[in-house]
Amino acid sequence: MLSHRFSRVFTILLISFSIISCCFDNPIESYLELSPLLPDDQLDKIVLEEGITYQEVDLENGEIWQFGLSVTDVITGAKVPFVIALSGDGPGRGEYIPYLECLADPGLEELGGIIFAPDNRAENSWEYDNATLVMSVINYAVDNWPIDENKIIVTGHSNGGYGAWYFGIHYPQIFSAAIPIASRMEYPNNSFIENEKIDTPIYVIHSTNDELFDIKDVSSKIERLVSSGSDIHFEKVDHLAHSSVCAYSDHLNNTITWLENEVWK
Repeated sequence: MLSHRFSRVFTILLISFSIISCCFDNPIESYLELSPLLPDDQLDKIVLEEGITYQEVDLENGEIWQFGLSVTDVITGAKVPFVIALSGDGPGRGEYIPYLECLADPGLEELGGIIFAPDNRAENSWEYDNATLVMSVINYAVDNWPIDENKIIVTGHSNGGYGAWYFGIHYPQIFSAAIPIASRMEYPNNSFIENEKIDTPIYVIHSTNDELFDIKDVSSKIERLVSSGSDIHFEKVDHLAHSSVCAYSDHLNNTITWLENEVWK
């Protein structure tokens, strides 16, 4: 009787292990909050073509979600970095297009990865539905595109920089680095305490002439984070206005050495 019970328990454990192994082949899937608005059949429509393309998917609520993709000449069999690039403006303004073309793509082209630059569907937030849509794309990309799941990063300018802070703070299991540009770290609903350690390495780019977010305020908050053990590299830029989006591309390019030599070493 004992042997029979042991056999049944062993069989149940074996089946459970098989189910778990099956469901979590994707090493980051268990950390992702996926969107019910974006089914896989819409993600299957996305085409990876070398260069920059602009595409869209249909959401379950009837909305259309637009985005830009930048794809390098990926070597067959190789896995490449995946960049989530968040623009600063609100919905329907197409800000993701010039942001991708003049900042994210030229700044990170030498990284040799895939850049995903979505339209912001909310006025002032990359949280909630926006966040789950982004995570659904990441989950799909890891399973279906030549993505290195250990080299997923997020960057953004202004409001997109808020998003970079948000994802970096709350999802260190997914993002190997976050690169906020010309932004502050507070979200209206972002639960964040300045003296807490952030587990994701952060590279902050901020101008001494930023007219929206005073660099003294940004510097003092970064100092407190560093004193709490956060890994933050702070690049101070001279004489750039907050709205000079394209002019930050050379500074974004500086992050590649940091990523390759310090974050991904």
